Amino acid sequence: MRKLYIATAVITLLLGLIVQMPARLAWQWWGSPGVVLTSPQGTVFDGQARYLGMQSLLLENLHWDAHFWPMLTLRMRYALTAEIDKYPVKTQLTLAPTGSIHLADLQGGLPLAAVAPLMRLPVMPLDGLLAVDMSSAKARGQTLREATGMIEIRNAEWLLMKPNLPLGNLRAEVSTQDDVITAELSSTGDLQIQGQARLHEDGSYEADIRLRGRPEAGQRLDNLLKTLGRPVDGWYRIQTKGNLPG
Repeated sequence: MRKLYIATAVITLLLGLIVQMPARLAWQWWGSPGVVLTSPQGTVFDGQARYLGMQSLLLENLHWDAHFWPMLTLRMRYALTAEIDKYPVKTQLTLAPTGSIHLADLQGGLPLAAVAPLMRLPVMPLDGLLAVDMSSAKARGQTLREATGMIEIRNAEWLLMKPNLPLGNLRAEVSTQDDVITAELSSTGDLQIQGQARLHEDGSYEADIRLRGRPEAGQRLDNLLKTLGRPVDGWYRIQTKGNLPG
């Protein structure tokens, strides 16, 4: 029992030293290659930085506040707030010693024009605000393993028509089962969407989407949908599959 008390005291002391370490010094020792942290202040436990940049992602006005008790299981859990392109983002971030990352209560918004560079995706002629409300998302390395929540494109507009063609709000309800992330698609507004997209653990995906204009939609939307081919039972269908860039 005495050895247990001593071990507990030593672990508590080490944790206390780590969490009170100045953020600037900790970053000098343990900063990741390819990640830039500008003007870190405070401690490992509670601090802020002006910028954090990695690849195409830039977080501004980053603030972190750690939870102590998960540290006893060698996990670091932080309440994070930041801005991306002046839009606020917040989440609960947990880092495990296995290298896995867990985001809980992830909420934020970002213009679609800023999303493609972050995700290394082709730029699409679509505008709107990407709103994210995810109760949980887990990743290992750069691979997304699990996601649950809602993703919505608000006030979506097609940019290849003048004036821009309003489409409405496009929504994906995301869930995970048997290592497959599934998005159930729906919409409100002129464009009606039904269908499903699935992302597998190896980065492969497939999607089966049906589209049509609602009765109150104008002729311009009908003209756009006709470029997809002939409708079947009143629906235009898109089927695609591939692999995410990695």
